[in-house]
Amino acid sequence: MKRISIFLIAVALVAGMAGCLPTPFPDPIPLYDLTIASTEGGEVTIPGEGAFKYYEGTVVNLTAEPDEGYRFVDWTGHVGTIANVNAPSTTIIMNGNRSITACFAKEIWDWYDLDAIRDNLSGSYVLMSNLDSASVGYEELVGPMANGARGWEPIGTSEPFSPLVGSLDGQGYEIRDLFIDRPDEDSVGLFGIVDEGGVIKNVEVVSLNVTGRIGVGGLLGNNWGGTVMNCYSSSSVAGDEFVGGLIGMNDDGAVINSGFTGSVIGDLYAGGLVGGLWGGFVRDSYSAGNVTGQDGVGGLVGENHEGVIDGSCATGNVTGSWSV
Repeated sequence: MKRISIFLIAVALVAGMAGCLPTPFPDPIPLYDLTIASTEGGEVTIPGEGAFKYYEGTVVNLTAEPDEGYRFVDWTGHVGTIANVNAPSTTIIMNGNRSITACFAKEIWDWYDLDAIRDNLSGSYVLMSNLDSASVGYEELVGPMANGARGWEPIGTSEPFSPLVGSLDGQGYEIRDLFIDRPDEDSVGLFGIVDEGGVIKNVEVVSLNVTGRIGVGGLLGNNWGGTVMNCYSSSSVAGDEFVGGLIGMNDDGAVINSGFTGSVIGDLYAGGLVGGLWGGFVRDSYSAGNVTGQDGVGGLVGENHEGVIDGSCATGNVTGSWSV
């Protein structure tokens, strides 16, 4: 009888203790870091710049404001949960550690603004209007009497080696009436050299007269690992070697959705769109220009050496002596 009583008392004590045990706490809500920065030309005003902490699921407001003479471009980095990467005022949902950057570009309104790109070849730029013979700075920088009657000085040089590694977004505006007469110079065009990381997009160069020696193009003399996208050239282009209506020489660069009409004259490696394709690729592009050369002459590409051509075509007259 005593044993039964002791057993019942023990069971009662255990049951009582179980009722007094604390209820387990729920798992804590994760806390994540949001790191915010900006490029030259503006700042993030909401929530600011630096490192911030937010609980999982928090919707954070973002506002980026450009400086005078600049405009907001987009948000880059961990942007998967940003509502609109192209809007200066948007939101981000915190479901992990995030690092984002607000990107700004300097506005180009006239020839002086375009010429100033050479002062910062790693910057980002955006064309805000058409440029032609009536635009401010034409006679001094671009016309037949500019720079000792040599016309426009290409942006990005081979000697000294100073290529464009930044970006220009033309937004579909036209750059017209460019005059370049530099028959003893290399890397000749609106731009001389674009290197790896450099981007030229949405630019139309129209009614150009361009003369150079080696690496000559309406838009670009030499593309060494950069990207040319959604660009168009209507030009008369002449040179000795690597002469193209859009690009003289493309070495490991990308040419995408771009075109050319006009005329190309060269001796070695002359092409309607690209003079020499030394690696890299041409995709979804065309040439409707006439090409005249001696050796290595093509309607689309003069000489293809380890490059890739995809989804592209050429129409026009092609004349040459060897490898035509």
